[in-house]
Amino acid sequence: MVANASIVTDIITSIKTLIETNVTDPVSATRPATTRFVLTAYPKTRVYYPTIIVTQSGGRDNPHTIGGGGETRVVTIRLKIEVWSDNVTERNTVWDELYDELRTHFSTADGSGHSITGYYIQTFNMLSCSELDTPLAGGSIRRKVAEFQLKFYAN
Repeated sequence: MVANASIVTDIITSIKTLIETNVTDPVSATRPATTRFVLTAYPKTRVYYPTIIVTQSGGRDNPHTIGGGGETRVVTIRLKIEVWSDNVTERNTVWDELYDELRTHFSTADGSGHSITGYYIQTFNMLSCSELDTPLAGGSIRRKVAEFQLKFYAN
């Protein structure tokens, strides 16, 4: 169980770091120093593709009585993770690596994968995933948008 006022921000930052550390940026050699591969908010400046965006899309905090009569909270956080690219192949390659990293990180047999910054994630599920194209003059932005749900206990 955890008790932390910045728990949502910490988890989003930790997942951002997990992605930055374990997912290959296919254009790292040419990416300008002023741009980032993984963001935790929608960009306000020019984007250099591919880009991954991790944001909170919802959440819930429910009281729950556990053994011994103590009360704890079942916290649910919903995350939206988007992969933006200017071509389908690159988007799919980055998405496949990203999804495989998240899926395997949160399902290790010894349980160590359930811990991210000390928050003992009980479940990590992909709720939905879709592909979206946004037409632009001279091309399109190819996006894959997925929503994930994390559940853990807090006091």
